[in-house]
This record gives sequence, structure tokens and C-alpha cells, in this order.
Amino acid sequence: MSTYVERPRRGLWKLASQGLWALILWALLAGCSDPTMPAPGPSGPGPSPTPSLPPPPPLSAAGRRLAEANNRFGFDLLHRMAGLGPSLGPTGAALPPGQATVSPLPSPARSVSPLPTPDPPSALEANILFSPLSVALALQMTYNGAGQGTAAEMAQVLHIQGMPLEQMNQAARELQDSLRAAPGVELSIANSLWLRQGWRLDPDFVARNRAHYGAALEVLDFTDPAAVDRINGWIAQATQDRIRKLLDEIRDEILFLVNAIYFKGNWLEAFDPARTQPWDFRRADGTVKSVAMMVQEGTFPALFTEEFAAVALAYQGERIQMLVFVPTEGSDLDTFLARLTPTSWEEWIGRLRPQEVFVGLPRFKVEFRRRLNADLQALGMESAFHPRQAHFLAMLPEDLRQEGNNLYISLVEHGAVLEVNEEGTVAAAATVVGVAAESAPLSVVADRPFFLAIWDSYSQAILFMGAVVDPEPLP
Repeated sequence: MSTYVERPRRGLWKLASQGLWALILWALLAGCSDPTMPAPGPSGPGPSPTPSLPPPPPLSAAGRRLAEANNRFGFDLLHRMAGLGPSLGPTGAALPPGQATVSPLPSPARSVSPLPTPDPPSALEANILFSPLSVALALQMTYNGAGQGTAAEMAQVLHIQGMPLEQMNQAARELQDSLRAAPGVELSIANSLWLRQGWRLDPDFVARNRAHYGAALEVLDFTDPAAVDRINGWIAQATQDRIRKLLDEIRDEILFLVNAIYFKGNWLEAFDPARTQPWDFRRADGTVKSVAMMVQEGTFPALFTEEFAAVALAYQGERIQMLVFVPTEGSDLDTFLARLTPTSWEEWIGRLRPQEVFVGLPRFKVEFRRRLNADLQALGMESAFHPRQAHFLAMLPEDLRQEGNNLYISLVEHGAVLEVNEEGTVAAAATVVGVAAESAPLSVVADRPFFLAIWDSYSQAILFMGAVVDPEPLP
């Protein structure tokens, strides 16, 4: 039997810090709370279950497939962020890893500040926090304008190969509607399009994003500094001021596709603030810091193995849950993340069973920001970021497609915030996809038979003219 069962107060929730919070947010926002998935164990967590709620309408097969695709994409992105993914291909150099801050959550209300962007430490020394759902939705909106090899690469990275565009869009709308309807919690998902003044978009591209993602289009003067504030203001409003600044500047972009998610849920079984106590949190490097540890005993879906202990903590409504995985003292988070795959995830969730356990969870907050360009290129989405190789002409009306305009993704910026206390959790995430235009230079290359003339532009007299069908090289 695991030592975590024998020594719960000392061992069960000595939380390793490297990247654990990515797994927590995953349970909230990746679509893993698909109502078609079986609940962990035969009953909900907590010693006093609430009356059973009517089940939500089941997702269609396409909706379930897209939820699974989003999760697979999320696992790929997590492995890349944790330094476990493939190295970057030849089209670009790796960007510095993202930066997260984690600190105890104070009891009084706090003022929210913009996400920090200090110089990051190496990948596995930093916390990771992101919303796979947010990034996927922003890229799925962008995918509506992709074509040729760019569309094929995006489909592979997003795990939607072979899924017709209309089916993907309908599944995305269905999944968003299902998540918004989760009972007992506040869960909002918002999308928007922001276009540079003087440009036009293909009406079908705009209509698809409006119909399936609820994305309204707003035209702004991108040369006005207030345009950045307007987009950041929309993100702040959509995230209840949890993310106030995600876009720093506008350069060559002609379009921004934005997703924002906000979640607030109270625990089904709240922690008693009177029991919160100082506790040693041991970092991966062996150093110790003091945290405010929330504690309680009760019946929760849990799983104990030789490598980790896991528990599911439900929010009001019981559909949305926080899943916490803590490596055993004989293992570590690096090993756990290397084993974490879509298959192992589903296996472990299926093995959760109600058990009497002691739970300790720090009261804390995490803020994270990362540019995902290098991560997405490393996963295989390479041509989308290349001005001469990207193919997003389906975003433009027919007349602009003929004018040599090349559209490409200039940035994919992601930010996330998580706050956990005795009452519950507040989480927010936002993703901005920037699309820039590079007008392709018109070319005249005499690599086939051609006509020439030498003339005087003043008198307009032609001095020489000829037709060259077989040029002789100069000695």
C-alpha cells in the first residue's frame, strides 16, 4: 500500500510545484467535463451528496470528437511547454519559455494588475498554466480562413484531420454551448474579430465565425494607440478584469482573432477557513516555502498508485471538477508528465473511486503569459507563421486575393490566471491570434521567350526592339 495512505497528513498533498497548475486548469477548461463521460466513481464527492441533477443533453459524436481533439492538442502543448515536446523545426528559432508566478492568495480582496512578463527561468523550473480550450478555439476560428498546406498542418496539430470544416464549426458551437450550460458555476466563453480599417474580410469567413463562435467583427484604426486599449479592454471585460493586458502593440497585423474564458465555481464541499494553517511546501529543488494550506477530510473520488495520488474536487453542480495529481515521494513531476498522455489520462480518470481521504490544497494564485509561436511551430504548424508560405486567402474577398496579399500568423499570445481559496476557484484565460499581411512583390522574370524595347521616355522614340527566344550567354 502506498505511503500516501499510511501518512496522509505528511505525504498526500505535499504538492510539487513544477507545472501542476496546468493540470488543474485542464480539468476546468479543456472540455474534459464532457457530460457524456462517466463520473469518477458511483457517486459525487463529499459526505453529504446533493440531490441528483438532470443530465445535460448529450454531445453529438462530432462534439465528443472535438472535445477529445482539443484535449489531445492540450497534452501536446503541455509537453512542449514542459520541455518534453519535439525540437523546433528549421523555419524558426525557439522563443524563451513562458513565465508564471505563484503566490499565496491573500484573504482580503486584491487589485488586479497586468500579467507579469519578467525574464523566464528554464522550462521545468517554471509553473505552467493555460487553457487548451481557449487556444484551440482561437486557432479553430483562424482555421476557417486557412487553405492548402497551411490548413493541413493546422488540422494535424489540432487533431481534426478528416473533419469537414462545417462539422468542426458546428461541434465547436455545440461544445461551447454545453460548457456554458454547466450548472452551479459561472462559465463564460467569448470570441471576437478585430479588423484594421481599410481592409475587408470574406463575408463567408465572417459569417462562419459569427454563427459558430459568436464572434462579432469590429473595425478599428490600428494606427491609433487606442486600438490596443480597445482590444485589451474587451479581454478585461470578458475575463472579469482578471486579464487586463494581453496585447502589447500592433505592428503589421490586419486582423486579431480573440478568445476569452472566465470561470468561477464554489466547492461542493468548501474548506473551513478556520482550519487553514501554515504548511511547508517543498519545491522540486528541495527548498521549502511556507504556504497557507487548506485542509479537510471527506469522501472524494481518489486514486492511489505507486507513482502518484489523485483526487477530484467537485464544484457546485458537480459537473465541473478540479483534478489534482501529486507525484509520490519516490517519483517526481517530470516523470509524471512524461507518462501523461490522452490514453493514460482517460485510464486514470476511469479508476477514480470514492474514498475517505485527507485533502490539503494551498490557497494560492497563478498568473501566466506565453507567446505560443515557437510551440505551435514545433508541433508542426510551420507554414502558418511564414509570410511567403502561409495560405489564409480564404479570409479575404475575391478581389483582394488577386492583389498579391499574403496573410500569415504573426503572433499567438496566451494568458491565464487562477485563484484558489476556501470557497472555490476563479480562473480566466485569453488567446490572441494576430494575422499580418505582406504584399507580395510583383515579379517580372524573363525565364521564357520575351519582347524588349529600348526607348526614350522624353521623345518616346523607340531605339531598339526585339523578341528573344534563345538568349546566348555572354562570354
